[in-house]
Amino acid sequence: MKSKICALCATFVASAGLASAQSFTYNAQDLNHDSVIDPGNLSYKSSIAYIDDFALMYNPGSKSLDVSVTLSKNNHSPDGFWFVLSDGPNPKDDKNQYAIFYFDASKASPIVTAYVYDGKNNGDSWSNPGSLLASSQTGSSLTASASTSGDISTYQFNADVSAINDSSLWPTSYNLGSDWEGAQFGEEVGIWFHTFELAESSKYHKDGSIKKLKIKRDDYFDTNAQKTVPEPSALMLSLLGVGLLARRKR
Repeated sequence: MKSKICALCATFVASAGLASAQSFTYNAQDLNHDSVIDPGNLSYKSSIAYIDDFALMYNPGSKSLDVSVTLSKNNHSPDGFWFVLSDGPNPKDDKNQYAIFYFDASKASPIVTAYVYDGKNNGDSWSNPGSLLASSQTGSSLTASASTSGDISTYQFNADVSAINDSSLWPTSYNLGSDWEGAQFGEEVGIWFHTFELAESSKYHKDGSIKKLKIKRDDYFDTNAQKTVPEPSALMLSLLGVGLLARRKR
């Protein structure tokens, strides 16, 4: 019986494939606050805040995206950030191919929204064309948290992007074609990230979409073809653990 369990685990792991068996992680930091991200020796603008830590995790099987950003105040206090991800290219300038996320930490509870990125070099996709994909205020696909201690702020959110990544679920007015990727990455990731400070209080509609998001100033960090680290999923580790335990008892 124990040998059958081992065989079953091995069969499942083999058939699950790379997409469902692994998560892909990316982590970058500027711990000495010299406005250079490592790894990669990547310069970025840090007039608002330094990027102490920028961490991503994506699981292609579960379509789960986890984001964690820790910022240290420089000359101003950050109110949040927006960003776009790709599977390698710098996503900036690519219209109707990716989702853009807005993390608004200016409220008592942070609000995250996702829109179709319009391909322009600004953060105005929420208003033009304003194609809403998800909001943490109206559904469970986005959850967010924020904490501040002194000059250090940590922002985190998890997104189930299975619906966001499926172009067939959205209105034809969104103009999502066969090249639509939404928010996903694998062995490489491309990033277009902006920390922002608001000029005045943000506002939202009842459907969770942004009504007003007036940016006073913003920093930026963008790059392409950054190598990620593949990691076994929790399910994979659990199955392997069962198999190894059964083999040890045998």
